[in-house]
Amino acid sequence: MSRRALLGLVMVAAACGGGEDDAAGAGGSGGGGGDGINDQPPACIQMPKCAYGLEHHIDAICVEDECIDVGARGPDDQVQRASFYIFSRYPKEVTGYRIASVGVTMFHPTRPNGERLTCADLLALEPAKRRNAGYTNVVAWNSRNAADIGGNDTIPAPMSRIPVNEPGVEYVLLSELWSGPTDAASPHANTGAVIADGCVEGVVVEEGQYLLPDGSVDERFSTLIQTSWVESAK
Repeated sequence: MSRRALLGLVMVAAACGGGEDDAAGAGGSGGGGGDGINDQPPACIQMPKCAYGLEHHIDAICVEDECIDVGARGPDDQVQRASFYIFSRYPKEVTGYRIASVGVTMFHPTRPNGERLTCADLLALEPAKRRNAGYTNVVAWNSRNAADIGGNDTIPAPMSRIPVNEPGVEYVLLSELWSGPTDAASPHANTGAVIADGCVEGVVVEEGQYLLPDGSVDERFSTLIQTSWVESAK
């Protein structure tokens, strides 16, 4: 992985301010989530003192205060991208009407302090800090309202524009089921409290799309996460 020049980073950080305890990573338009993402090239999105709210597609992470390129590169040196479909199964204790929205987040396994991120680390963080650039490096995320889930025990959520893993890199995937709807003004941040959450490690995404020509989901680009009832929500 190549290291980026820091000049642009310093200029952006000076303009943005903030700190690692700011819940900057908790907002945004879905770091791979779809339309409306600002396509202007950022410096280092994940810098603790200048988080963009994940309004850009991610192509760099922050490690020990430096920008590190992330994602496999194609012949044109552009980041290869993938889309993924996540099914979140909620526990039997949670009835469908209590869940108003779902948030799914893909994390790079390297934390900003250089340590390795595990599901145990992630679930130990309070929800406001899980997508915060001071604690984790997000590579993609999306949220959606959990309308019309009926009697189904799973909530689907697509995630697009994910950087394809580099060799030897395995992502960490988090699903959170929230009591409140998404906030269009934030934009699309989940609201309320986390009722249930689940996490899986060792996620590898291939370049491609989850949707097949017949409209079904390609199993190579999908996964199921079993969530667990959050103790504080009981």
